[in-house]
Amino acid sequence: MRIVTLALVLAVTACGGGNKSGSSTPLPPTDPAPSEKPTPVEGPPPPMTEAELETLMRKSLAMFKAMSEGAEAAAGDCAKLATSVEKVIGENRDLLETAKRYKGDADVDKRTEAWTTTHKDEVAASLMKFGEAANQCGADPAFQAAMGKLDL
Repeated sequence: MRIVTLALVLAVTACGGGNKSGSSTPLPPTDPAPSEKPTPVEGPPPPMTEAELETLMRKSLAMFKAMSEGAEAAAGDCAKLATSVEKVIGENRDLLETAKRYKGDADVDKRTEAWTTTHKDEVAASLMKFGEAANQCGADPAFQAAMGKLDL
């Protein structure tokens, strides 16, 4: 999805079954064990509804605001900024995974671009402080590593 990628690029330049047969041979589990994650479904994601897009964009905006607040709190300390970025990324893993699934989807790209244009003042305000801090800390290895965790 372009909005998350575009906005951040601009600022810087995602139980077993039992044997009921009476046999002493255990049956294999029918569901994945709780510690196992099901295999993700391959292929394109389903079309995104307007409500899903609005939710995704609002979550993106909240993430941008959190990054901006972290930049303000870091007050030029690149190590603090890196820690804040890692925290925000961790808190928004689901959002980032959704963005990654829809990356390159022309319809979603078009709709997120329209949403961003409509909400440009909110988006810009959220990214300005972070963008300034990112410019100051752009060469810092810890900050670069934190930003690398965006994995889009």
